Amino acid sequence: MDEENVKQETNLHYQTVAGAVNQVKLITDRFWAEQYTFKPSIDDNIYTDLLDFPTFEELQQYIKLLPNQKASGPLGILNEMLKHFGQIASTILLSFFHACIKIADFPQQWKKATIYPIAKSKPSDVLERLPMTFHWNWKARWKIWKY
Repeated sequence: MDEENVKQETNLHYQTVAGAVNQVKLITDRFWAEQYTFKPSIDDNIYTDLLDFPTFEELQQYIKLLPNQKASGPLGILNEMLKHFGQIASTILLSFFHACIKIADFPQQWKKATIYPIAKSKPSDVLERLPMTFHWNWKARWKIWKY
């Protein structure tokens, strides 16, 4: 098997391992149908500032709260590195986030992850392994982004 074929088969496996393929599904269970119906008690204004640009202070606050000693992911950027950013680097990072919000897109590298098959016990094949995924500081980006 060539490398590209292995990647395709691995991708297919993790997309279908739960027994379903992503598609529009009719919700027939009454409990779940109720959960997905319109809720008049939810204030529509909670979404108004969802894509507001984060401030410099908010960026600093969330970076400060990031946990240390976490995997960096494919880009190799650790939370500790973000915590040591000075004024200039933090300003550049904030400008980058603002640009992403403005154009409504994320860098391709942020959409990639490294998947490692971790053995459950003594696996005989790839189907008996659990996927472990490392994204570049996804928690860091989300905490900064969602504010």
